[in-house]
Amino acid sequence: EHNEHWHLVVEKTTKALLLANDPPRVFRTPHGLATIGRDTAGRFEVHPVEANGLTIRISSAANWVVRSGERLVLKSPPLRIAEALLSKRDARFPRA
Repeated sequence: EHNEHWHLVVEKTTKALLLANDPPRVFRTPHGLATIGRDTAGRFEVHPVEANGLTIRISSAANWVVRSGERLVLKSPPLRIAEALLSKRDARFPRA
């Protein structure tokens, strides 16, 4: 049951991130998720997305809450959610 819940949380997180990715800022590459920026000469360059950076994007895409008594309290998404999302290499992200 815990494993099923975990997969559901990762899937909902992926969907929220995909919805927030308009216009696209996160892309898939053969090496995983990445962003595209420019170097000092103005040329495009690919920057791999790391788990810490992905948690920031996830927290912008969805509200993360925990129950504290009868209240819901906002919190940061767990790093392991970002790590799980990065390990999936989801084909729904646009290709770089």
